[in-house]
Amino acid sequence: MTKRSPLTAPVRSLAVLGLGAALLTGCAEPKPEGYDYRETHPIQVARERVTLSIELPDEGTRLNTTDAGRFRAFLRDFAGRGQGQVTVEAQDLEAAYAVLTQNGFRESELTMIGETTVAAPIVVLSFTAAKAVAPECGDWSGNATFTPGNKPHGNYGCATQRNKALMAADPDDFLRAKPMSGGGAASSDAAIGKYSAGGASTTTTGK
Repeated sequence: MTKRSPLTAPVRSLAVLGLGAALLTGCAEPKPEGYDYRETHPIQVARERVTLSIELPDEGTRLNTTDAGRFRAFLRDFAGRGQGQVTVEAQDLEAAYAVLTQNGFRESELTMIGETTVAAPIVVLSFTAAKAVAPECGDWSGNATFTPGNKPHGNYGCATQRNKALMAADPDDFLRAKPMSGGGAASSDAAIGKYSAGGASTTTTGK
């Protein structure tokens, strides 16, 4: 008569449990891959050259109405995403310098070039800027309701990425964020509230 080992039953139980776990694992839904929409629809950062042509006034430093508006937009664009200095091409560098510094530029932001084919009284300004390349969205070629692989639709998250790319003041922030500066959100809100109420938005002290 064959004797049964006392360990036989526990071993069989463990084997059955292991087989059951393996079967359940095989029936489980696969883990989604590529679900990070930031990787699926990345925002690219490129470089572009921004150029503006304006006409120097006959006298003084005040630009004509059309050029003044275009100049302010150019200046804001440079402040937001400009790289390096602004290149200034003009025949009359002294007059160009006076106009630019009186209308918002600092001397350290300008590189003056007198040897140019630009004819007076025109001044050509240019700078290198960061440019966000937004992903193209709207690909609904796949089936959004049938996903046996448990993966998001290929268009998922694209609109979010595209909106961020189009709204960024400085696309270089996608590569490296600027250091924090100025006051916090609470102090900014307080200043805006005072301004809206008609009060002083800054704090003054006296002796």
